[in-house]
Amino acid sequence: MPNKTIISLSLLITIAACNQHNSNKTPVAPAVTTPPVATKLTDPRTLDTNLKGLPVVKIQSLGNKGILILAEKLRLDDYNGLPVLTSEHGRQILWKHPDLTEPTAISIKPDFTQDTIYITDIAVLGESAFASFTYLTSTPKTLEHGLAHITLNDTGEPKIEYHAIPKAEFPDLDQQVDIFAMSYKYFDTMNVSRIATHGNQLALVARNNVGTLFTDRFTISGDQWIPGARQSLLKPIVAMRVGLTGGTYDVMNELTSVYHVHVTFQNDGTLVVASLTESDDITLTKEFGTEALTDYYERRSGLYAAVTKVPSLPDQPINTNWQYWGNPIGDSQLQSLTATDNEIFLTGLSRSFSASDKGRSIVRVSTGVKGYIDPKKQSASAQAFLCLKDKPCLIGGSWNWAQNPEGMSISGGEAYVATYERGATDLKVDPKFLATVTSENGRSEVRSFTSHKDDIICAAGMTNGPSTHTADSDSTLMKGDGFIRCLFAEEIFTAPKP
Repeated sequence: MPNKTIISLSLLITIAACNQHNSNKTPVAPAVTTPPVATKLTDPRTLDTNLKGLPVVKIQSLGNKGILILAEKLRLDDYNGLPVLTSEHGRQILWKHPDLTEPTAISIKPDFTQDTIYITDIAVLGESAFASFTYLTSTPKTLEHGLAHITLNDTGEPKIEYHAIPKAEFPDLDQQVDIFAMSYKYFDTMNVSRIATHGNQLALVARNNVGTLFTDRFTISGDQWIPGARQSLLKPIVAMRVGLTGGTYDVMNELTSVYHVHVTFQNDGTLVVASLTESDDITLTKEFGTEALTDYYERRSGLYAAVTKVPSLPDQPINTNWQYWGNPIGDSQLQSLTATDNEIFLTGLSRSFSASDKGRSIVRVSTGVKGYIDPKKQSASAQAFLCLKDKPCLIGGSWNWAQNPEGMSISGGEAYVATYERGATDLKVDPKFLATVTSENGRSEVRSFTSHKDDIICAAGMTNGPSTHTADSDSTLMKGDGFIRCLFAEEIFTAPKP
């Protein structure tokens, strides 16, 4: 598949809120080491970390205890529609204490299933941590969910308690839908659930066995989990995955992004959920390129970003705001969700195949009025977003990568961090964050931000990553590394003296 240069820019939407080296051995972090007693963070650079063979998916601040890390070993994707069978776990949770040089591995092994589990997300509540995971049962083949409560002690190995999530069924939404789990492959399940915390609340947002989106909420009191109301949110999206028609790595998760869910809380306890969905009323029949997208999916359609607000009280109405997100599945992605008191930010990417754009996408910013951002780069994605009170927002991802304008093959990409002023039409690149991040070969990207009391900010992601065809003839090339870099907020937002 020839790989021609296109221009594809990241898509950013904000909505006013008055509305995821195939080898025989998985890289493993060092064994558990007893950390010293936590002290106040005085140098954010003590959190800086390089992870060989483990690109970072997400980070969360643990306050004085450091950072909770979700990392992953890269894996071969389907090749020409044929599944690559593997039982490797793929993802790992690590704990980077500021007074220890290397991070500590946290092993997630639930006691209620023998099936292979796949970690989907991490969250922090005070100095405790949580993880969500999925697993596929074999007889019958169904998708199940679970949660882990991780208590981090300064005196030794973390204590972990597991909670199985009861089967979620919603007859009104589940009916007349093909069995969703039959199309699941193990890596598809890695992004179909997310968790978020607020106060003493923990929320799980996930897709059930046929793809219906639902939420379970819990009140956490010490070791007690008090379940709240289960609520269905959105009907399934009917887009069964077929597979890559060439290549061994889905760089931007183009084939699985349609299943992804995103969740966060606003300060008043409102749960905010974002996902992509189809419209019953719109069917796009225009060919968006010379290569039919039905090669990748059994069905294609215009996609909408559905932003659902779930009030803290179950008897209050759920409100969903719909925004058109772009072209068919795979070319329109929702990659992050951020909420402040009165704003909701969605970031991602969208490609256009009009004759005039030649694959160029326009970055949209919507707070009731459409605006545009043009990073003036070859191709771009907006994979991470962070907003602090009374400061500009931070946006991160990868840019300067090339994509086949008639398909999904991607080559290259450079990590970036930029500041974004609300309403601005451009991004201001901040070189300090990534000054010591090097990618000697391959793709790099920023995937996650976290902040500690608004005065320390950390960025994390991948370096030395593969492109779509890097490992086609040599599976040992399917590998990448991870990084975390931290700075004082004032180093980022204070203008240099003239």
